[in-house]
Amino acid sequence: MYRVMFVHKSPLGAFGRADMHLCSSCLSRMGHEVYFVAKSGGESDELKADGVRVLTVSDSKSWVKEICRLVYELKPDIAHVFLYSGAGLVSFFARKYSPTTRFVLDVRSPLLRTGLWRMLHRVKNVFEPRFFDGVAAHGIESGWTQLGKRDDLVLLPPGVDSSLVTAERPVQKAADDVVKMIYIGSLSRLRSLRVMLESIVQAHCRSLFEVDIYGDGDDKSFLERYISESSCRDSVHFKGVVDRRTLFQLMPAYDVGLAYIPSGMYEFAPALKSMEYLACGVPVLATDTCGNRMFIENGVNGELSKGDVESFAAAIVRICNQEKLNGYKDNVAQSVDEYDWMRIIKDRLLPFYDGLIGG
Repeated sequence: MYRVMFVHKSPLGAFGRADMHLCSSCLSRMGHEVYFVAKSGGESDELKADGVRVLTVSDSKSWVKEICRLVYELKPDIAHVFLYSGAGLVSFFARKYSPTTRFVLDVRSPLLRTGLWRMLHRVKNVFEPRFFDGVAAHGIESGWTQLGKRDDLVLLPPGVDSSLVTAERPVQKAADDVVKMIYIGSLSRLRSLRVMLESIVQAHCRSLFEVDIYGDGDDKSFLERYISESSCRDSVHFKGVVDRRTLFQLMPAYDVGLAYIPSGMYEFAPALKSMEYLACGVPVLATDTCGNRMFIENGVNGELSKGDVESFAAAIVRICNQEKLNGYKDNVAQSVDEYDWMRIIKDRLLPFYDGLIGG
């Protein structure tokens, strides 16, 4: 069994960080001694319930000094650091306090910068991995956007905690039933959800469906106003933010999961929402990005579409065909079996650790 210290320079529960937390929770459930170090101010109840020992660092203290102190006191086998600006300082300074500790740098997001800032971050990120013993990423191409092309990048894909899927999946629907669709995720302008909503409005006059949207972000007010002034005002509902456990209880009741991911900066990012829909038995209508193609096989467990308004609207109309939709439901759950977090840890993470410790 390993003693692992995860390091994340943000408050626990920050939006979009579920993948990091699930990795540590599942590793703890397997019997490993797991610590999670984060900035103070977040919620840690779920991690603690899974046996993870949560340690927080206040803004009044030096982050690097505190990490060095914890490495010295805990002597972890692995210090698993999620990428942030300055992450390389941890491995550079802390390793002298525990020579046997192996340091891992983990990339969980593509580079979400444009213009000059994107170029400067790429230059800076070339140096971040220099003093780490191993480097992993949620997707190889996505990791390249941050660190540049590297032959030593290890794939550690995002996963689903299948223990959260507790609700029974509904029976197949009749041809005249209203199709229930769900979108979960950030309502940020960077996500270009205005295009998705335009597609929904365009498709609504040709199909019978409702859409529930879960999430928050800086574009929420505009999106709500756009829908309130459209013909879909009674069919599109903004549900706000709910906790992940509740989402997994709600998702099996839906017929289609919407995974509108814009190309560009998000092209290579694995779509966690697509995997979560599938794990709950929900076929997916997704944009045709590299990240979505990791999980969606077009015409088997869902449909892939171009990201423009007309194409996505036409895809909504197609997937609302109940005969086709019922056929997809037979294939969805097994399509993500290999992305259960317990299996990822057993098949990928632990062999990765073994190689570092043995080396």
